[in-house]
Amino acid sequence: MNRKDDFQPYWQDETDWLCTVEFLSADDPEARIFVSDIIGYLFGYAHLTNTRSLALVGDPGANAYELLFSFSSSEEKKQFLELVRSNPDMENDYIENDLLSPTTEEVKDARSTRDGPTTPGCS
Repeated sequence: MNRKDDFQPYWQDETDWLCTVEFLSADDPEARIFVSDIIGYLFGYAHLTNTRSLALVGDPGANAYELLFSFSSSEEKKQFLELVRSNPDMENDYIENDLLSPTTEEVKDARSTRDGPTTPGCS
């Protein structure tokens, strides 16, 4: 038996996910700093709310990164969204325009990153 076949991440059965794709501009230092801050906020909020997070290189040529967040309870998701909403750089617009619910296939693909990079695909 192969060890990787023996290990099943406990979050794989969670069904409540959010996803976003962020682009780190190589040509615009100010935009790159702003997006880096957004990514930092998201992972900080995930940590504060016991939310599992996963970051993938979506498209290396476009400097695209796919960020997925898995919630084990509706309360954790609510707290996460409240933190996003309270951030003046994000607010409700980020929730409405940038955070999407990935499909089951996209979550499965994200778990299989050992087979190579994925493409941005948050639906």
